[in-house]
Formats: sequence, C-alpha cells, structure tokens
Amino acid sequence: MDTRRTSSWKPRIAHRGPRYAVFAFATEPHVRGTWSTRVTGSDAAFVAAFLNRQLQLLKESELTSDASFLYVVLRSAAQHDDELAVTQDGPVAELGYGRSPRAPDIWPLLEVRELMALAVAALREEIAGHP
Repeated sequence: MDTRRTSSWKPRIAHRGPRYAVFAFATEPHVRGTWSTRVTGSDAAFVAAFLNRQLQLLKESELTSDASFLYVVLRSAAQHDDELAVTQDGPVAELGYGRSPRAPDIWPLLEVRELMALAVAALREEIAGHP
C-alpha cells in the first residue's frame, strides 16, 4: 500500500462508536490538498459549514499549529439544523488534525487555518460542480 497518497492513508481515530463517514483532507507533494474520499451533496455542505465554524472557534494557538492532514468523523448523516460542533449526540463525533509521524513525513506542512480553508474551498468546488 502506498501510504504516501491520501487515498490509501487512514487517520488514527479515537471515536469508537458508530461511524456514518470519515472524511480526511491532506496535503501531498505538489498538491495543495485533497480529500481521501469524495464528499458530495449535503455531506459536503455540512462539513464545509462545520469547518468554517471551527475556524471561528479554535484558539489561535491551534489555528497556527502546523499540520499535513485533518479529518472529520460523522456518527450519522447531518441535518440542515444540526449544531456545527463536536457533541455527544450530534452528527460530528470527532475533528482531528496532525502531521508526521501520524502521516507520511513527505506531506507538506501548513497552518491548520490554511489547511481548513483549503478543505472548505475544495468542498465548495465540489458543491458547485467543479471537481
């Protein structure tokens, strides 16, 4: 398995309960960022809104940390009125980000803020129908 590619790499997830979906976004050499799995429709809209909200809520020290990947674990399909937060009962079970050694060390590092913004931009392109 070529673990240098986002499509063949899996993040270590702490959440042990039900999983509806795991969406991972990572940098790769010569690529600004890519989703490990295609995120479409209402999932794409919800994950984009969730990440935008996290950009407002996370501490500056977290936003300026270096990372090469982030991931969102959904325990269930999101509804339009679900809270945009990691909660006990909501659809978002976990949000994480990291770098080597939890990911290939050849993946470029970006600030979490920039990584999230790139992930949201990729989702917006998907929503608009411009993959």
